[in-house]
Amino acid sequence: CAGVVIRTFAGGRCSAGMIKKIRQLTNQGTLVVLASRVQAGRITDLPFEVEGLIASNGHTENKSQILLILGLTQTKDSTELQRIFNTY
Repeated sequence: CAGVVIRTFAGGRCSAGMIKKIRQLTNQGTLVVLASRVQAGRITDLPFEVEGLIASNGHTENKSQILLILGLTQTKDSTELQRIFNTY
């Protein structure tokens, strides 16, 4: 798939196993959006560096899925998709 949304703990914190899987996905070319499962949790900065990783910037996982789907109709560049998440 072109992209996935992963629900994480507050601030985008993930277990070591999740980080390993996220790296596998991004190495395969899949874009990954981190969304918080905490209602008021806002992920504005990524807690770890992985190419192709996008912060949801406070969007719920449902809104993140829709925004990712719409964004992928325009670009597959993670930097541009991050701009879209920051803007909308």
